[in-house]
Amino acid sequence: MMTSWRCSFAAALIVLAAWMSGCEQREPELTQSSAACASVGDLVLTNGKILTVDDNDSVAVAVRIRGDRIVAVGDEVGDADACTQTIDLQGRTVVPGLINNHAHYLRGAMRPGYDVRAVETAFSIAEVLQAITERAATVPVAAGNLRGNDFITIIDAWNTYQLAEKRFPTLNELDAAAPRHPVFMMHYPAGPAVTNSQGKSYLEANGVPVADDGAIADAHSAYAVLIKDQTLDDKKRSLRELMQHSNTVGMLTILEGGGSFPGPGHFDEYEDYDAVLALWREDGLTVRIRAQIQASATAASGTAVIQARVDNMMMGFGDDMFKIAGFGENIVAETTPIQPLELFEEAFTIAATNGWLIHQHSVDVEELEMHTTAFERVNAVTPIADLHWNLSHVQEIDDDILARLRRIGAGVAMQIHWYHGFFPMGDVGPPFRQILDSGVVVSAGSDAGTYTPWVWIYHMTTGKTSSGDPILADQRITRMEALRISTIGGAWFAQEEDRLGSIEPGKLADLVVLSDDYLTVADEDLRSLKSVLTLVGGEIVYSDGSVIACTSVSGSAWYRSDENEPCEIQ
Repeated sequence: MMTSWRCSFAAALIVLAAWMSGCEQREPELTQSSAACASVGDLVLTNGKILTVDDNDSVAVAVRIRGDRIVAVGDEVGDADACTQTIDLQGRTVVPGLINNHAHYLRGAMRPGYDVRAVETAFSIAEVLQAITERAATVPVAAGNLRGNDFITIIDAWNTYQLAEKRFPTLNELDAAAPRHPVFMMHYPAGPAVTNSQGKSYLEANGVPVADDGAIADAHSAYAVLIKDQTLDDKKRSLRELMQHSNTVGMLTILEGGGSFPGPGHFDEYEDYDAVLALWREDGLTVRIRAQIQASATAASGTAVIQARVDNMMMGFGDDMFKIAGFGENIVAETTPIQPLELFEEAFTIAATNGWLIHQHSVDVEELEMHTTAFERVNAVTPIADLHWNLSHVQEIDDDILARLRRIGAGVAMQIHWYHGFFPMGDVGPPFRQILDSGVVVSAGSDAGTYTPWVWIYHMTTGKTSSGDPILADQRITRMEALRISTIGGAWFAQEEDRLGSIEPGKLADLVVLSDDYLTVADEDLRSLKSVLTLVGGEIVYSDGSVIACTSVSGSAWYRSDENEPCEIQ
């Protein structure tokens, strides 16, 4: 039921440039266990507080799902009968699946070893160590000689700034947290890093100096040692686990940014889609991936690489779970020195004449002016409003740029670079309130691989950093505004606002039942919101056991791990 098309790809070809072979259309599979109801299989969620995010921000009590679509929303959604499964939400709040408008998700899914998720919601050394201990309980102990993929790792989305102690854990503390496992913890993207005793022995044996307290100055060299033996199966396992984590926090669609820079920022645009494509072919995706391809043209290389992309790939190629969603974030290489305006105009013209979406990295005043001008020049010849072009990051955007973008039908994609209190590019921003009040189309996201969406919503609605500093308090937006731009806003940026982003009849049934009331939970608890039940395309992909049980073990968590193992509601 997750997808209606599956295709085989020829190996070692340009990402999705090879066309489908042996595609076979399939009818949706129903999770209904009764053969007599196999042709109906409606699922009704009732007795809830359903934040639909429709045009009126309606709040409903119930929703009816048939196959992968929502068919009714309201206080009454039709009678339950022998062919209907009903879930009593017990007053829980329901929101549409959240959409990350700009993430390097696949890069984050390629971490060596066993990554620890949600460390961005830890605020002390003790909480970090507890997360490591809990992760160690799920990780097999290495048999024989260690390799890099035996490590427990923490790399993305965290910073010592968020911790009360403002420091890394020590080697001894990491030993106590994971006495039987090697651990590697690094500031993204360049370090420093720290390891424990097992990790120290392994890294030193591989030529990486480690101080007595576990500190590693050359974090990139350490990372290179850990990742050198990573296989496709390792990457697939890591991506599965990242998607499972995303299912627990309600982040169900990713606008993937690709791109590459040294160390843990490396992502090969021609090879590193292999894991997601493999899982896609196996019907193993539980998060929707929208790939935005980087071309990185330069004045020296010209636009041949961009032309090759549009000649050998199809905008929108794929299905509901994985598809090509345009160019982003660097159709032209960025940013120092910034490339000539004429190169942007030429590159954007190729995209416009071929119907491609552009999601353009644009941080400071110089970039914003350059990109907006190039958008306007192209728009004068080929209107771009229907293509949903947008500028991303927008740390220093002003009213003039916002008005110009609105006139040509372009949007603004905001993220949370200042969440940890600093960012090497641009001013303190984005100015969330100013952008939203301008009337331009807006969306939200992380610009990181693994942030829970509730962190970026916390930052936008409080203006606070991870340590509580209210640096953007004057730019706060409301919770409903934050939810809207994190759902239907993101759907517009994927050109899928008619299919995703709200709980309305006809749309794909991506729903998240929350652990607390989103509208009333305390600010400091907002970042810790979780899903208790997650549906993607009408199929249950995660349940924590509190609303419904998917296993015979009462109250236990369940994840969709195989297309042939649907949740059988107990």
